[in-house]
Amino acid sequence: MNKSLLACLALGLILILTTAASAQEDGYPACTESELLILLSSLLDYVAADRSAVDTVAVLADRAGAHLEQRDSSVSLLPLCGTAIVTQRRVLAMHGDAFAGAALERAGLSRSANPYFARDLVDEMGINRALEDLLAAAEKGDPPDERGDIRPCMRADNDVLNALAAEFLDIDLSPDARRDAIIAQIDRVLAWRDKTMARLPECAEAIELGFLLSKATTDAAALLAFRYADVPEGDNPYAQVVSRTRENLPTWRADLMIIQPRYKGATVLALGPPSELPACHKTLVRTTYRLLTRKVIAVVRTVLNAETAADLAAYEQAHLELLESSLAPLPLCAEVFEFNWLARRMLADSAAWAASKVLGYEVERNPFGRHLKASGDAMLAWIDKADAILEDDNRTVPQALEAQQAPECRSGEILQVIGYQSPDFRAFVSAGRAMDDVYGLFEQSFALRDQLWQELPRCREALEIGLLMHQIAGDWIAMLTFEIAEADSGGNSPYLEQVKRGIKRYEALSDGLSRGSPRAATTYYVTANPYANIRSCASTSCGIVTTARHGEALSVVDDSSDWYELQLDDGETGYIAGFLMSETRP
Repeated sequence: MNKSLLACLALGLILILTTAASAQEDGYPACTESELLILLSSLLDYVAADRSAVDTVAVLADRAGAHLEQRDSSVSLLPLCGTAIVTQRRVLAMHGDAFAGAALERAGLSRSANPYFARDLVDEMGINRALEDLLAAAEKGDPPDERGDIRPCMRADNDVLNALAAEFLDIDLSPDARRDAIIAQIDRVLAWRDKTMARLPECAEAIELGFLLSKATTDAAALLAFRYADVPEGDNPYAQVVSRTRENLPTWRADLMIIQPRYKGATVLALGPPSELPACHKTLVRTTYRLLTRKVIAVVRTVLNAETAADLAAYEQAHLELLESSLAPLPLCAEVFEFNWLARRMLADSAAWAASKVLGYEVERNPFGRHLKASGDAMLAWIDKADAILEDDNRTVPQALEAQQAPECRSGEILQVIGYQSPDFRAFVSAGRAMDDVYGLFEQSFALRDQLWQELPRCREALEIGLLMHQIAGDWIAMLTFEIAEADSGGNSPYLEQVKRGIKRYEALSDGLSRGSPRAATTYYVTANPYANIRSCASTSCGIVTTARHGEALSVVDDSSDWYELQLDDGETGYIAGFLMSETRP
C-alpha cells in the first residue's frame, strides 16, 4: 500500500514543481509553491508512519498514545494558507481515524459495519482524497503577487465559532455497554465533524478552532472505538486528551471576544491599535551603544576564540554577570529594548557556536553557524539604526526616564500572552526536561525566540515575561551545548542555576498575569429600541462612552447588580442598565 501512495506523492511533487501554486482559496491567502511542498512533506510523513498490522488492541493503543504525544508539534510549523488549512485539518484526523478503524476491526466488527470504512476514512482512501485536493491546488497557477491577509473574525463569525464549540461540549460521550449504541455514537460524532468543518468561517480565530475541533472530534470518536474494543478507560489513549479539550474549550470561548488574532497579517480590530513602545532619548541610545562596544562585543569575542572547555567555563561566568549587571536594568523603550533582546540572543548563540567549535566542528560545518550569523546581522542593523539616531539633530524625545517606559498591558494583551506565548514556552520547557530530541530542542529554541519577537505585545508586563522566556530559551541551549562539551565537568553549572532561577521567576510573573487577567464574559443582547447608552460607571450621572443598537451582542463580565459591567471592543470597561439586556436575542 505505501509504495503506491509514495508513487502518487512523487507525482504530486513533480506537478507542484512544474506548475505553480494554489490560487486564492476563498477567504484565506493562496498557498505558494514552497508552502505546497511543505504540505506534501506532511503527507509523506503520514504515509511513512508505522501502521503495520498488530495482533492486539493493547499494542494499537500504545501506538495511538505515542502519536498523540507528538501530534501538535508536527502540525504547528505547517503554513497558514487556503489549501494548507483544509489539508491540515484532514491530516489531524487521518491518524486518529486509522487507529480507531483498526481498533474496531480488532474487536471483530466487520468492514461493512465499520463507520470508518463506510466513510472512506482509512489508509489509502483518506490519503488519496487529501492528495487530490493538493494536486488540484497546484494546477490552479500562481497566486497573486500581493496575497490577501487573513482577516480577523467579526462578531458574526465569533457567534458561529462559539456555537460550534458549545455544540461539541454538548456531544454525549458517556459510556454505554451496548455495542450497537457505541457504533451509533461514533457515527454521530463523525457526521458532526463533517458538518462542522464546512460551517467554519474563513477568518483568523477560526483556524485555531478548526484545528482544535478536528482533533477533538477525531479523539472523541476514537475514544468510543477503543471503548468498543474493551480497552479500560485508564488505558484508553484518548480518554485524557478528550477530557482536557472539554476543560479548555470554555476558556477558549471566554477569551474569543477580546484576544488579539495571532496570525501574521491579521488586523487587530477588537482591541483597537496595539500598544507601541516609546522612542528612547538620544542619551540613552548613546549609553546603550557604549555598552555594546565596550562590554557585549568584548565578552562575545572571548568565547568565539575559545579553544578549550576551560575557556567556555570562563565565558559562562562573564555572560551571566553581563546579563545581571548591564542588561537586566535596561528600560523598555523601543531602541534599547531591541538591543537588549538582540544582545541576549547573540550571547546565547555565541555560546552554542563556541561549544560546537570546542567539540571539533569546523567553522563551515558548525550547526549553529547560521543562527549566529543571523544574530550578528541583526545587531549590525541595530548599529546602523543607532548611528542614524545619534546623527539626527532634530530628534525630540522626552529625557525623563518614566517617559521612556513601555505602557501597561491592556486586558486583551495580557490574554494574548496567557493564551498563546506562555503555552508555547511551557511546551519548550517540557521538551527540554524530557530531552528526547536534543537537536530538535535546539531548533525549537530558535523558533520560539523568533516567534516571541514577532508576536509579543509591546507593553510592560508582556515584555518583562517575554524577555525572560527569550532568555531561558537561549540559556537552555547554551547549557546543553556546554554540558556536551564538558565545560562544567566540575559538576557546577552556572547556566543550570540560571535556568532554574529563570523558570521560578517566570512562574511568579505568569501567576501575576493570570490573577490580573479579565473575567470570563457572557453574551447578552440589547433589548432597548432603537439603542441603549453605555456609561463610564454604574450610574445615570456618568458620561456616555458609546451606544449599542437593538439586538446587538455585548460581552458582560458582571451581571450581579442592576448595572451590568461590560468588556468593550477596545478593551475598556463600560456599564449598562441590566433591564436593557437579555441573554436571549430579541
